[in-house]
Amino acid sequence: MSKPVIRIGIGGWTYEPWRGTFYPDDLPQKRELELAALAFGAIEINATFYSRQSPKSWENWAKPVPMDSSSASRDRVTS
Repeated sequence: MSKPVIRIGIGGWTYEPWRGTFYPDDLPQKRELELAALAFGAIEINATFYSRQSPKSWENWAKPVPMDSSSASRDRVTS
């Protein structure tokens, strides 16, 4: 049996207050996911809660993320 893996992550990656603190001042916003994925073992994709995402969005999110990272999406449940 393999040992369980505990990942520490964040709930999103596009936070303006992080620019100039966590993210370097000169980092383009489109590269924030890439840097966050290198720093954290898991990232929640908040956009899936607010609306359906296109296949192109999923592809764009997958490109900069290392293969050993983990992501989670959340869905809105309505009754």
